[in-house]
Amino acid sequence: MHLGQYVKDLYSTRAIAFVLLLANIGLVLALIANGLYRRVEILHVVPASVSHEYLVTSDGNVSDEYRRQIALTLLPFITNVTPRSVEFGHTVVLRYVAPEQYGTMSEGLGAERIYIVGNNLNRVFFPETTEIIGEDVVISGLERRFSGSILVAEEEREYHLTLRFKDFKPEIVAISSQHRDRARAGKSAVQSGRSETDRRG
Repeated sequence: MHLGQYVKDLYSTRAIAFVLLLANIGLVLALIANGLYRRVEILHVVPASVSHEYLVTSDGNVSDEYRRQIALTLLPFITNVTPRSVEFGHTVVLRYVAPEQYGTMSEGLGAERIYIVGNNLNRVFFPETTEIIGEDVVISGLERRFSGSILVAEEEREYHLTLRFKDFKPEIVAISSQHRDRARAGKSAVQSGRSETDRRG
């Protein structure tokens, strides 16, 4: 009687092992099929205002139009700020900052945020022209700064955004601004230096 029970238990154990083996084989085949037929998901950052055709490839090649539109999408988060909106705007921009530049830019934007809130400053920038120079997008326009509701400054400014693209994601490498007259003076000095060199050569 004990021997018959043992044989019966042995057969049921083998049956359970066989079912588990089939389940494991089915799971392995399902995982292999999932890996073979999986679709690649691509996260593509779309500019806020798409006005012209643009090209973006997975290896980081982008058309100048896409570079321009991304810069025009991100710049207002830095240039159009109030004491109440500056923290939100800077937080959005920091999401797009290149990892190696994050500390430096975070510190600079933090200091600017303290200055804006402490002095009750409002800033608004009206873009007029854009120019692509390599990886830089130069956006020129009129900037107005207010303390409360009093206009304290109005000037022509240029903002330079250096952008790179990695796995379809735009990354800000550098941001700078300067008065447009100073920018023009710098360009003319460089051009006159080149022409002087050409004359000597």
